[in-house]
Amino acid sequence: MTSSNRQTVSINNKFKVDVDPYNHTLMQHMPSPKRPDHWEVVGYYSTMSGALNKLTQTAVLDGADADLISYCQAILDEAKAVCHHSHPKKVTT
Repeated sequence: MTSSNRQTVSINNKFKVDVDPYNHTLMQHMPSPKRPDHWEVVGYYSTMSGALNKLTQTAVLDGADADLISYCQAILDEAKAVCHHSHPKKVTT
């Protein structure tokens, strides 16, 4: 799904955003035995902010209600996990 006008922003191993001139497409990795590299479209958004807002609702809240402190803490925890996934610590021996 890569073209000269499309870029992919990897969020973690479960989510990514494909960016083209018209949309920011939030996608979720949904592997199956027949299609181990299958990605399902979560939604199409006009901005990255819209895609990340949906990601927050999908991954952080997971459909549940939360108080503001818990919500913010969940976002920070998810951000730490994404940063760790993107930049794993180097092991030296």
